Amino acid sequence: FIKATLLKNWYWLAAFSFAGMVGGYAYNKVVLPYYRISTTVLVHDESKTTDLNNIYRQLSTIQGGPAIQDEVGVLQSYNLSLQTVKYFNWRYSWYQKRFIGKRDLYKNDPLTLVLPSDFIQLENVPIHIKIISKTKYEISCDEKIRIGGWSKHIQFHKEQTLGEAFKNEFFQFTISAKTGVAPQEDEEYVLIFNDLSRMALAYKEKLVVKALSAIDPTINSNMITLELKTNQLERDVDFLDQLSKMYIQYGLEKKNRKASNTITFIDNQIAGVNYSLQSAGNMFTNFRAENRTVDLGREASLVVENLKKVEADRANLDLRLESFNNLKYYLENRDQNKDLVFPSIEQLTDPALIETVKKLNGLYSNREVLSYTVQEKNPVLVSLNNEIRFTQKSLLENIESLISNAKLEQKTLDDQQARINSELSKLPKTEQNLIGIKRNFDLNNELYTFLLQRRAEAEITRASNTPDATVLDPVDQDIAIILGPILWLDLAVGFAVGLLGALGLIILKEAATNTVSDADEVARLLDVATIGSISHNRYKTERPTIDFPRSSIAESFRGIRGNLEFLFNDSPRKVLAIHSYMPGEGKSFVAFNIAVIFAMNNKKVLLVDGDLRKPRLHLMLKQENTTGLSLLLEKKTKAEEIIRKTDIPNLSFVPSGPVLPNSSELLSTNLIKDFIQAAKEQFDYIIFDNAPIGVVFDGSLIGRHADINLILLRLNFSQKSEISAINKIGHEGILKHVAIILNEIPQVEGYGYYSEDGKSKKSKKK
Repeated sequence: FIKATLLKNWYWLAAFSFAGMVGGYAYNKVVLPYYRISTTVLVHDESKTTDLNNIYRQLSTIQGGPAIQDEVGVLQSYNLSLQTVKYFNWRYSWYQKRFIGKRDLYKNDPLTLVLPSDFIQLENVPIHIKIISKTKYEISCDEKIRIGGWSKHIQFHKEQTLGEAFKNEFFQFTISAKTGVAPQEDEEYVLIFNDLSRMALAYKEKLVVKALSAIDPTINSNMITLELKTNQLERDVDFLDQLSKMYIQYGLEKKNRKASNTITFIDNQIAGVNYSLQSAGNMFTNFRAENRTVDLGREASLVVENLKKVEADRANLDLRLESFNNLKYYLENRDQNKDLVFPSIEQLTDPALIETVKKLNGLYSNREVLSYTVQEKNPVLVSLNNEIRFTQKSLLENIESLISNAKLEQKTLDDQQARINSELSKLPKTEQNLIGIKRNFDLNNELYTFLLQRRAEAEITRASNTPDATVLDPVDQDIAIILGPILWLDLAVGFAVGLLGALGLIILKEAATNTVSDADEVARLLDVATIGSISHNRYKTERPTIDFPRSSIAESFRGIRGNLEFLFNDSPRKVLAIHSYMPGEGKSFVAFNIAVIFAMNNKKVLLVDGDLRKPRLHLMLKQENTTGLSLLLEKKTKAEEIIRKTDIPNLSFVPSGPVLPNSSELLSTNLIKDFIQAAKEQFDYIIFDNAPIGVVFDGSLIGRHADINLILLRLNFSQKSEISAINKIGHEGILKHVAIILNEIPQVEGYGYYSEDGKSKKSKKK
């Protein structure tokens, strides 16, 4: 059935498939190319470095390994995309209108646009520009938008002169021709003022960032790929390239922050020490000049050396204590003041403190990265904040302990200094004064030298910092992968869409068609045999077997005659009842021509019009219907009085007679049986044309006396529901020896030497 249906509707399949391919070709030519661009970034692993100078270089997990997924989060963050978009200052975009969509005119503005600095343009609203002439253009807009929760219809249409300022409540700008370039008439453009925040969000959504280790867990790699799919190739190549640079700069600035903090701290210390050093130097010089003293004695020198050592230790201790206090202040106030920077920890020497600071720094880094991509109530961020608070508490307790120990150490050094000062008091007064002045000078001089040395080291560290990432494969237009349109794929899709459309149309047509339309479908659904089919009668006569005996339709009836003779199995007398389920299926036409075709075979045939309600055979035979079968059944006439000769040799005819209201009751009597038995004595074949069995019961009453009951199905006319009704008739034995004839089969020109009208023609090649 499916195959036959498809073959029957092959022209729809061919037409729709061809139309689909044409559509696919047209789509391929008008749609904008779509590309995939990518770049690869290598994140350097410095997690194994233990030098304190590298604490800030590590965006690390608690275990110290590289947090590649954190780097993925940074690259895909809204903040980084926004910085990139702001770098380009994409305040507006020009597009060229196309048959489908619009083409981005990035770096190729068709006109010069001048914007006032004191006016904020309405963003994300397309403004249509059409060039009318070399000096005129048409500007229009018809958009519904929402502003501050209110719906607003922006509508305007105006003709403008190039170089003339355009102003309304939403837009203010001046459009003029580019220098040396005449605008093309009838060209249409679209101008859109961009919302950089939305643009950054759009880039964030479409940017695909993947760590190689996440793609394949078996690979231990710190490489990250960034990918964009775009139909704005040049613009997005620039974006992806600058995004990579912004990311590398972000990491470098993060590393330089520690060295900058150290330099700032040392500069503050140097400013105070420098003043003290100058004062001490002047005092030392003046004292020696006034007292004409050049050097100290041996005992005084020994006392001075001991005092210098104690004071140096005390100075270092003071620096450590200040570092402790700065770190404590930072931890206690960071949550209230997010702008605080992490203090310098150059003076820290305690291993436990260093590890805790390193851990806390890593947690801060992780939180900063995570905050770009998740909200405050995210479970991961909440857990990370809890861990930071716990680490801060532990670190504060450690610092408090170190501060307490430092103060005890201060007291010890103060005691040592007091003892040395006691020894110093035993020296001569001049030496005592010289020692005090020299001691103050040496202390400030050493401290100043120490601070200069550490500042130089911090500067070297900052200058030698290198980025934590390197771009391995820079993004490039020349290596962009084109994703579409692909001609063969568009043709295939067009073909498939067209084919599916045709199939859908065929299915709808078949579903909407309740009539039997295919002989194979009938054969598949019927449970009774089909003994023949009758081709379409293309002649303007109901007697083609007589008027065109060599036609294909006449051959159809000869084929049915042969099959019936086989079914009758050489019985000397045969009764044939011809039925249809509904009126209009051609039972009278078939009954007449079957009777004729048997009569042509030198068989005596009686054709009986058993349709007592709407007879037609008398019209085909041009006979009167004043008497007939109905009167016989009413016992108003005799059988020999209603049997009439016809103009066709061997064919006799019994008309139905006058239409009576009780035909079913008449046919249910034994009189019809007696009539048939009497007719068998005179005729070889008795053929009944009966009333439709789906409308009245008359035909079934006659069919009980028939040797074979033929039921007609007319293609493209008979309802599909008739098939199940006919099957029921056969299954329930309402009629016996049921067979089917298919009427109105499409004519197929056959092989042979005769055409439809019987004239000879050349045989066709097989």
